[in-house]
Amino acid sequence: HISCKVAVVACGVYLRSQIIIGESITPGGPQGLMSAPNLSGSLTRIGFPLRRFKTGTPARIDVRTIDFDEMTPQPGDEPVTPFSFMTDRAL
Repeated sequence: HISCKVAVVACGVYLRSQIIIGESITPGGPQGLMSAPNLSGSLTRIGFPLRRFKTGTPARIDVRTIDFDEMTPQPGDEPVTPFSFMTDRAL
């Protein structure tokens, strides 16, 4: 039993996580680590709403199959905006 007003469960990507490769979908997380479906189920049963945050990871491609002459460059932002407010310069 944990007595508190607020609890933050920072579980990263592992609640009901899935690895999707083409049409294949398997439970699991990054670097071969397992997902935590039992924790997901327990939290749902006691009334916690769970939300999925999609990371938007792009598909991986084999560079040997790409014709770069047919592509249009899409440069990033200038100046680069750091992700963290604690970063004072781009690396």
